[in-house]
Amino acid sequence: MCYMAVMLPVDCLQKLNSVNERGLSPLMLAVLLHDEACACSLLDAGADPDVETPPYGTVGCPFVHAETQHWTALTYAALQGTCNIARLLLERGAHVEGGARLSEDRCTQTPLQVCFHLKVF
Repeated sequence: MCYMAVMLPVDCLQKLNSVNERGLSPLMLAVLLHDEACACSLLDAGADPDVETPPYGTVGCPFVHAETQHWTALTYAALQGTCNIARLLLERGAHVEGGARLSEDRCTQTPLQVCFHLKVF
């Protein structure tokens, strides 16, 4: 395990859980780069594993794809097949259903659906 005690001011935590113009948080980027140590450090610092890629058309996120709206770091870990990072995210409380919404026009795939579809685990 890679636990370290870090106390960050509230404004730093907000930045830690913010998303870029592609709708990706720092934790999602660490997952996409297969950087387990970075993902662990971000979680230790207070990163929320359930931050979601915002919906397509969100102001400030012009490069979000409709297919990835509401995806979480766990969804990206499932897509990449990074079992160690997926395990880490689950141990830190990531929701297995990701950010799935039943009430929207566009269906969001859950991390479990991504795993099953790609047969990565």
